[in-house]
Amino acid sequence: MQKQITIICLMMFLFNSCIGQSKEKAFIAKYEFEDFSQFNNVHIFIRGGDRERNPIIMINAPHLVNDTSRIGLYVVTLDKKNYQVIEAKWTLTEYAVNADTVKLQQLAQAFMNYKIPRLDVDEQGNVFVYLKDFGSVC
Repeated sequence: MQKQITIICLMMFLFNSCIGQSKEKAFIAKYEFEDFSQFNNVHIFIRGGDRERNPIIMINAPHLVNDTSRIGLYVVTLDKKNYQVIEAKWTLTEYAVNADTVKLQQLAQAFMNYKIPRLDVDEQGNVFVYLKDFGSVC
């Protein structure tokens, strides 16, 4: 009996590995020549969902904000059907912040089109794509 369980677990592991690789290959094939420059120096990820399962996007874009240590990340809740902004706010302050919040909201909307849980692009334009999501509810 234990041998059968071990075999089933191994088969499930191999199946999951194949699915993950095909997802990676599909993403690379689709976006291999994509211009991610609008995301330069941006770290963006899905934090979860609200009560209606609308995605909550967290954005860290230091070049668009003076001091993120005092105001935190920018949080955008988007409608799950059309990605229109439902709510947007800073995590650490309720005061007005001198930042391009329209640009941050547009980045959140553009990010959702990739259907991935996280995207990091450094200052040099190196793109880091996370296809597996272990933490979010969405």
